[in-house]
Amino acid sequence: TIDLRGPLTITGIAGKTTLVSASGAPIFHIGGAEPVVLQGLGFDGAGKGKEDPLILAEDATDLTITACRFTATPDDALRLERCAGLILANRFEKIGRSAVFTRDGKGLTIADNTITRIGNNGIQVWTSEPTECGTIVANNRISHVDYTDGGTGQNGNGIIIFRAGRVIVEANRISDCAFSGVRNNSGAGIHIVNNNIIRMGEVAIYCEFAYEGA
Repeated sequence: TIDLRGPLTITGIAGKTTLVSASGAPIFHIGGAEPVVLQGLGFDGAGKGKEDPLILAEDATDLTITACRFTATPDDALRLERCAGLILANRFEKIGRSAVFTRDGKGLTIADNTITRIGNNGIQVWTSEPTECGTIVANNRISHVDYTDGGTGQNGNGIIIFRAGRVIVEANRISDCAFSGVRNNSGAGIHIVNNNIIRMGEVAIYCEFAYEGA
């Protein structure tokens, strides 16, 4: 694992610059509050175990990941803990668990990404306790999401929200998911608007349990 601390920008040539994981550890661990920008990089999980994501970011409050490609990992591609910033115009393919898993976000925008052939969920927006999160999930193309780890709805969704409040899910194109296109479990004040959702195994939009004001 390479530990990154900002201010830092790492730029690659899209389609040419690829970092390959040969172990179970993340390729990058990003920590701290200073700006970190990753752009034009490829991340390949070939040979990687299930223990960790390709990129783990913790307490990174000014993070930008753009025009990167993530592929062939049995775990998450991006795991973001207590982070803020922008996840923009990346491609995720053949990801074993989730393309983007954010927990306790501080104001993230996840937009214009292409996400396909995913094991469990396309995008997961979680908080440890019911609280305002404010993540925006917009203009993503999500398709072919399975439920590899099983369950009755916790997996198999294009976008899943758990406890996170005041999340906006807008103008996403979601297709071919084992369960639902957008699933909100216990998130308050959620806006789910103008999405195009087809060929779901369950329903297009599912709000359940202790949610208010969807």
